[in-house]
Amino acid sequence: MLIELISYPIILIAIGIFDIIGFLDLGKWIYIIRLKMSVKLKTKHKVTFSESGLYYETSNIKSEIAWDFYTSFLESENTLILIYANRQFSVIPKSSFQNNDYPILKDFLSHYYQSPTQN
Repeated sequence: MLIELISYPIILIAIGIFDIIGFLDLGKWIYIIRLKMSVKLKTKHKVTFSESGLYYETSNIKSEIAWDFYTSFLESENTLILIYANRQFSVIPKSSFQNNDYPILKDFLSHYYQSPTQN
């Protein structure tokens, strides 16, 4: 019993130290776990873009977000990522765009944020 009381804090302190020095990226793993458990992924989303911002709608959420809420954007082969804070972002699959909508939005974002980063 005494060994368990001593070993758990030591293990937790070691994990904390590894996370602080960047050896473990616990934030990423916590985010992935929370994302997989999220009910948001199991509902239908509607996102509409305009020059003033984006309109986001689900069965129980309706939200208008101005472009100045976001600080920049990234893109990968399959996703558009709108960044609004450190480790805070909105992910939009490129497959959700119709026809030539994505290149138009990307051009707008490139001008709005000046320097996108590509992965």
